[in-house]
Amino acid sequence: MKSKRKGICLGFAMMLIVGMVGSTALAEERPATVVSTNALSVLGGVINVQYERVLSPGMSLYASPRLLIGGGLTGLGMIAGIKKYLNPTAPEGLWFGGHGDFAYVSAGTIASGTGLGGGADVGYKYFLTENFTIEGSLGLAYMYMSVSVLGYSWGAGGTFGVTGSIGVGYAF
Repeated sequence: MKSKRKGICLGFAMMLIVGMVGSTALAEERPATVVSTNALSVLGGVINVQYERVLSPGMSLYASPRLLIGGGLTGLGMIAGIKKYLNPTAPEGLWFGGHGDFAYVSAGTIASGTGLGGGADVGYKYFLTENFTIEGSLGLAYMYMSVSVLGYSWGAGGTFGVTGSIGVGYAF
């Protein structure tokens, strides 16, 4: 009975090792990291870079710091979220996901605002070459903002919005 149990355990361990080696080999066939920028946000005066890292063949994690400078405003922000690819081809193909968002915007010493929010997105990433990508996405987002004018809290409230992006990136 003990030798049968040892044989089953050994067989299970070998299957686990072969599965890990096989999934590692498959993961090495496509890049595991993509760095991209949203071309639409650059047109609007916001500089952002998205870092996406594959967690499994069907899922990735991303973070996108943002910087706003122009029109008398300065701002910092960060979006972080997860993308679930419909096929196990991450980071390429049709995906859906969710994100959290933080933003701070200032108009000098006159006014400032801080926001927290989140949303849901759907998108598609395509590899133009082995390393260059293009990606489009649409989403719904909610942001709760707190505004201060001349040092006094002036108001707070939430807003829903539609988001969109067209990004170009480099995968490695």
